[in-house]
Amino acid sequence: MKFRLDNADRLLPTQPVLKELYKGSDDQYFDDLLSRLSSVIGFNNVAERYDLSLPEGINYETLGSSVSNLALFSMMVSMGRYKTILEIGTFVGVSAMFLAEAAGDDGRVITLEIGEEFAEIARKNISSNGFDDRIKLIHGDANQSIEQAHEEAGGFDLVFLDGDKGAYCKLFIRLLDMLNPGGAIVVDDALFHCDVLNGVATTEKGQGVADLLDLVADREDLQRCFLPVENGVLIVRKP
Repeated sequence: MKFRLDNADRLLPTQPVLKELYKGSDDQYFDDLLSRLSSVIGFNNVAERYDLSLPEGINYETLGSSVSNLALFSMMVSMGRYKTILEIGTFVGVSAMFLAEAAGDDGRVITLEIGEEFAEIARKNISSNGFDDRIKLIHGDANQSIEQAHEEAGGFDLVFLDGDKGAYCKLFIRLLDMLNPGGAIVVDDALFHCDVLNGVATTEKGQGVADLLDLVADREDLQRCFLPVENGVLIVRKP
């Protein structure tokens, strides 16, 4: 089955100037874009790589990280030779498994999930795909459980932040202290449906993300990269 997103317009480029040489129809555009992306990355969907269970009525592609982002995060782990990884927001465990694969047999991923149903399904997926020895899932609120994760890991090479948007700024400050030198924090949903572009955010989650962006903008001691792909990806590296 050909891979496609339920909400394919999350992908860029969608601006007319960036597709002015495309000769196909608008209806065909995203299919062609996804086909080209997947041909370069080497896989169409996560189901090609893993045996997955999903919550009833929920499509992975709607809520999970895209194949292009998963490939980006995996490459970051490989290039940085990161071995100790923290993920906040497990969903069904797919991104944790990608990160663990990239980290290698001697790598370890600790992933935090507040949702009981998602945590249960993620544990099943992690186990059925043979990652029990490389991924530890902690069920609970990240605001409390990151201390437990830090005590076990002793420091993180990479943090993937995709949890409580309203608490992004407070979490980031705490996580930065737990990050090893040369490590990075990847923040998902860094545009939060472009609420961060408003003078004043219209939602509590949007304000939480905006506060984080303001904080990072003032931290010239950090290496920063902001990719306006999908819902925004912010990458911050600690020298």
